[in-house]
Amino acid sequence: MAVIVVGEDMTVARTHPLAGVWSADAARLAAAQPGAAIAPFAELSRDPGRPDLDLWDMWHLTEADGSTVFDGGRSWWFFLATPRFPDPEARHDHARIRLL
Repeated sequence: MAVIVVGEDMTVARTHPLAGVWSADAARLAAAQPGAAIAPFAELSRDPGRPDLDLWDMWHLTEADGSTVFDGGRSWWFFLATPRFPDPEARHDHARIRLL
């Protein structure tokens, strides 16, 4: 389910049939709950899968209704990808969408 946060003026930027609507106050309260933060990954725990590429900002292939596409039990994911650069900021000028 997508979550749409409603602004202080109660406006919603976009709607989706599967979206839940949260008030700005509810979103602030959710962030303070135990377990709301994701623990950082240790450098040694990273498994790049493709050591020649930096991969980030992934999303799955979805149907028009927002549900995940499965083909033979497999879902398909898109990533932003670039060759590895010494300075991670350099990757943005070279990013391409890859299907992995």
